[in-house]
This record gives sequence, structure tokens and C-alpha cells, in this order.
Amino acid sequence: MIAGWLAATTHSAIGGRNGSDAAARAAAWTGRLGTGTGASPTSRAIWPIVRTPSAAMGYYKRLDQSRRTFVGAWLRTGDVYRRDEDGFYEHLGREDDHFKVAGQWVMPGELESVARRHPDVLDAGAVGAEDAGGLVKPFVFVVPRDSHAAPADLEGGVRRLVEASLPRHQWPRGIIVVDALPRTDTGKLQRFRLRDQVLQNRVLRDRVLQRGDNDT
Repeated sequence: MIAGWLAATTHSAIGGRNGSDAAARAAAWTGRLGTGTGASPTSRAIWPIVRTPSAAMGYYKRLDQSRRTFVGAWLRTGDVYRRDEDGFYEHLGREDDHFKVAGQWVMPGELESVARRHPDVLDAGAVGAEDAGGLVKPFVFVVPRDSHAAPADLEGGVRRLVEASLPRHQWPRGIIVVDALPRTDTGKLQRFRLRDQVLQNRVLRDRVLQRGDNDT
């Protein structure tokens, strides 16, 4: 349930083109930032909810998702943020992108943020995908600043940085160097394509190993 409200509450009204008839033409909204062990992956995470007359009543024939998203008069956006010591908010991704490893939550946005701190990384994307043993583990994709960078050196550097910055359950099972990350026209990361690539790499590796066993 909605709990642990932060003090910040915002109210806004958006007027018409010339600012006239604002009260009649505006869509007023209220926003809050909430925390709660039942609603966010970790106690460090905060999530915004909004209240606006333009919100839908629910999702068509998706009762469970409607109950999670529409709570009374409030709408949970599904975005997760973290506030740093300077008061700035960092977007950690969407709730439905988060996954558990060894019973503990992993936020892809945290992995991506750390990976981007490496001086030779231009961009990064993280997903949870099944490893060869069928367990969901973190995988990180990185785009090098220099296209001629040695993949092994970059993988090793990113791994050392992640392992020095995050708890063990968030350490990536694999770090994959790619030329570019799959994104939509609006820049949204297509994580499902990254998960597919992890599966394809695993299938290809298994086929190579099987071929080697048959040769012997």
C-alpha cells in the first residue's frame, strides 16, 4: 500500500495558449514521492505517484495490473528513483524491469549508472536473463567510446568497477561489448532485445561445446 510519504508534494495547473480561462481549461495534477517496502524494490528507492483528472480508470481486461497501478485516486507511474546526498534524483528504471537474484532485488539502472562511470564506456544497458543453469542473473551490455578498444580489457575494467561499487548479488554474470544498444525512436532501451541476445549467445556457445564433444 501507499506508505512513507516524503515531504515533497507538487501542485500544478497548465493553462491555455494565452493563459486565459486557466481554471476552466487546465488539467490540475498533484504529485508525490513515496517509499514503502511493499511497493519498491529496496528501501533506498522512491517512486512517484500522480493524481490527475486525465488519468484512466484502469487497463482493459488487465485487472491485476490495474490494481497495482491505480490505487484509489492515485496513479503509480512505475518509475523508480533514488535521491542522492545533494538532493538530485536519479532514475533507476521501471519497476517491471527489476528482478531478484538470490532473493534480493537488482535494479538495472544502478548497474547501468556504475558501468557508465567507466571512462571508456559510452553507454550501458542491463537486464536480468537466465544463465546456462536456468537462474536469472544480471547481464550488462556496454558500448565503448573507442570502437577499437579491446573487448576483454573493457569487460575487465567494468567488472572491477561494478564489483567495487555494488553488493555481490548485483555483480553481472556476463559483460557484453556491443557497437550500439537497441533503442526506440524516442530513446527507450529495448531490454527484451538484450535478453534475446543473452539467450542467443548461450545457445551458440552450447552448440560450439556440443560440436566439440562430438568431434572427440
